[in-house]
Amino acid sequence: MLNEDHKSIFTKWLGEHSSSVVKVARAYTLTRDECQDLAQEILLQAWRSMPKFEGKASPATWFYRVALHTAMNWHRKDRPRRMHQNPLIEVRTLAVESADSALLWIAGFMLLDRRRHPQRSSDPGEPLLFYVKESLAQVEHQIWLLRNVFWWYLLPPSISLMAFFTHGSWESTKSWWGCILLSGYFGVVLLIVYGGIYWLNQLSVRNQLEPRRSDLRKLIANLEGEGNGDDSGEMKKVCS
Repeated sequence: MLNEDHKSIFTKWLGEHSSSVVKVARAYTLTRDECQDLAQEILLQAWRSMPKFEGKASPATWFYRVALHTAMNWHRKDRPRRMHQNPLIEVRTLAVESADSALLWIAGFMLLDRRRHPQRSSDPGEPLLFYVKESLAQVEHQIWLLRNVFWWYLLPPSISLMAFFTHGSWESTKSWWGCILLSGYFGVVLLIVYGGIYWLNQLSVRNQLEPRRSDLRKLIANLEGEGNGDDSGEMKKVCS
């Protein structure tokens, strides 16, 4: 036995290593309340076990072993209830992993797109025709992106969300029909929301980008000497 009083050892250890107790408790619990309960149980078991402390190991090592042993016993006794709550944890994990995959896909696509369509540097002495063609290339690229927005922007998160909704529906109903009906409802809502986003993008293409592309093509034709006299009014409109 150490000469130092057990109470002093316990108080000193608690002041220096209380965060370790919380870390152990968090590793073996699901909620904040459970974490607090387990942390209190660890402290209680450590206090009760103080007479068994012989000083063969450091107080920090001995207390950590007590904390770990208490947490493992608590986890073993509480396993049935934790197994009942595991589906909720799995649903959250699935949602996070699916969202990460969707974001990774979108980020990868945007990175590749920027590499395939880099911004070209231009000299101050470049002719007007050069800048007009550059503007046309940018507009056509924007049109392509918005026309295909479903594939590179809407589809990845749609798959992730539907996987999450389907899994959650199955865990909630535990039946095929209930899963189909509930996930189908979420699917309809998702279709309406994403369909509205897709429609707005196509509306922007028709009302803004396509007229802009047509004007730029006419301006290029005029600058290259391929336009006729009847287009002069149109060219003034484009230039203005």
